[in-house]
Amino acid sequence: TGLQVNRALALTSNIGEMLDRLVSRREEIPVSVASTEAQYLQFHLVQALQQGASEIHFDPATDGQGRVRYRLHGVLVDRAGQSPELHAAILRYLRDLTAAEALVGTAAATVMVREADIHLVATFLPTATGPAVTLALYPIRTEVPDLTPLGVSEDRIRPLREALHARRGVVLVGCGDRFVRSTLLHALIPPIQGGKVWVLERLPIYRRPTLNQTVLGSPDEIALHLHTAADAAADLIVVDDVAPGPALVAAHEVGRTRMVLAAHPQDDVAGLLSQALDAAGPALISSTLKGILAARAVRMLCPTCKQASPERSGVLEARQTFIPQGCEACGFTGFRGQHLLVAVWVVDPETRLLLGTGRTAAAFERVIRETGPQMRAQGVGLVEDGLISLEELARV
Repeated sequence: TGLQVNRALALTSNIGEMLDRLVSRREEIPVSVASTEAQYLQFHLVQALQQGASEIHFDPATDGQGRVRYRLHGVLVDRAGQSPELHAAILRYLRDLTAAEALVGTAAATVMVREADIHLVATFLPTATGPAVTLALYPIRTEVPDLTPLGVSEDRIRPLREALHARRGVVLVGCGDRFVRSTLLHALIPPIQGGKVWVLERLPIYRRPTLNQTVLGSPDEIALHLHTAADAAADLIVVDDVAPGPALVAAHEVGRTRMVLAAHPQDDVAGLLSQALDAAGPALISSTLKGILAARAVRMLCPTCKQASPERSGVLEARQTFIPQGCEACGFTGFRGQHLLVAVWVVDPETRLLLGTGRTAAAFERVIRETGPQMRAQGVGLVEDGLISLEELARV
């Protein structure tokens, strides 16, 4: 890692005092006693959040010691491991904390770390050497997200904002990253004077008192809650996961009488349109769909340590490009921050007619011709400016 390791001697009382400084108050994670595993988890939560990690991976022991890794800027970085006994205790504690019942699956809980609420999503999965768990970390936010730092200008998303002012219809947002999807949704929610906005969420990481927010525990609940929110006379219904087919159909059924802003993990316009058509059929889609925003996150090179690439190729052969290196400023990952590549498509009358009359092949030709080059052009521009690597562009 390039880190220097120094030996030091300390009294037990000194170590305890230092741990008390690093670890938040014991009562911040609800436990009946201040157990070793509770303190150990709290320690890793503090450290991971301070370092900007998005995940903590607790994997089973393979050499007599459990493996702990943080995901920093998309890169898994090893941290000091733990004994097999502590690994097993951590998994038991996380099951209790998240009320996870199944051996395989995902469960969630919201905890307090250093006086900040953090939403934890724990995914439990057995391996050949024992059970493992991955913790995704989502700090709770209360402000309306600003997309400008992510490279998304107001001009680019203005057509979708205008579409959301209609009384009925559906706007779809596609992105493979759950956090980015939620951020895009909350950034797009328009102010509705004298109206009601109802948000249905499986990942509740934004708390906004001006919205009605409902947390959903299962994908099977989404379709029912969409119809119920419509019955409750919501003017705009926002849902952060319509990946299940019934939920995608329900979003467009509700879109016949209400405005719906819905998110999906498919991250390209043509692919998301294809899934909507397969689920709900061309007649319903052509009558309700207003537009699609697709987004993919790319990792920005660390400006402190990026290096000039010794190789040049393709359309950028005449330009100097850069590659990641790794330094203390970026946690030795080579990356710092992210940028969104986005494609925006608003349904025009001719494409709506093509969809409604079953000429989907011609409709897709128009969609791909309009949206296909958008992300590529943005990505090439970032490579030319030395902000991302060619490898990163190819990865997304």
